[in-house]
Amino acid sequence: MSPEIILSLEKANIFTQDVQKSLEDLNLTPGKIQYLQQVLSHLQEASILTLKNYTQAIQHQHPYSLGGALYHLKEAKALNQDNFNLVVKDPNPTDLGAVLSCLKKNAMLTAANQNIAAQSPNHSGLSRALCYLEKSGILNQGNFALIAQYPNVHFALHHLSTCGILNQQNFTSLFSANHKPLISGEAARLIWAGRPNHLLTQDNFEQLLTAAEQHNPLMAPENLIGQILHVPNEMRPAQAFNDQPSSHISYGLWANRHSSSANQREFDRQYGLVVLKP
Repeated sequence: MSPEIILSLEKANIFTQDVQKSLEDLNLTPGKIQYLQQVLSHLQEASILTLKNYTQAIQHQHPYSLGGALYHLKEAKALNQDNFNLVVKDPNPTDLGAVLSCLKKNAMLTAANQNIAAQSPNHSGLSRALCYLEKSGILNQGNFALIAQYPNVHFALHHLSTCGILNQQNFTSLFSANHKPLISGEAARLIWAGRPNHLLTQDNFEQLLTAAEQHNPLMAPENLIGQILHVPNEMRPAQAFNDQPSSHISYGLWANRHSSSANQREFDRQYGLVVLKP
């Protein structure tokens, strides 16, 4: 048993025979021992190392993710009992911790915003969207309230930020009621995911806004951006697979296939494709 863990528990006056037995029952590996040391250290620094918090921490199904969340909160000086209660209840809390930390650093960590963040169905996407807004200098309460409503908006914000055109005017235009196909639901992911960043310019973005206003819901959403950005023929799905129908495969999914070997395997499993050339 780790002397550091025992020392932390003794300092918090919660090292009992039951706690000692719970540690022994965990059968901790060296990696998990290091994680638990860090978690207890974070809780101790925040003066919230209690028996209840200790028990919740060691029982969490993704301990490394919890450790990441506590680290984010500690770095932002946002680790307190309320925020611990939020992240410890989340199955994958690292991203939620990052969201709360970003709000804290920007003086926006109110009870209402805590609740909005905790209820978001996509903490990873929300965390990324916040980073893009913060980097572009347009993170404020009104913009946060908007991005929290659209779990997939981070795909569009990523492109705007990468291309240096994420400003308040473009952000406001993106959220206009007429432009919802660019940010709403699954269409937002299909339109943007895997798209080459360098193809987006201010002119192209404005063309996309116009196209979204005239968007036919029956048209495949990936064609909306494909027509504007002129994706080369050799990069289209029909050219990547031999004798395989491409009508049911979105360009966004196909392009994302090449971003990692894991995505490639998942894509091929889902669509039953046999790759004949890279």
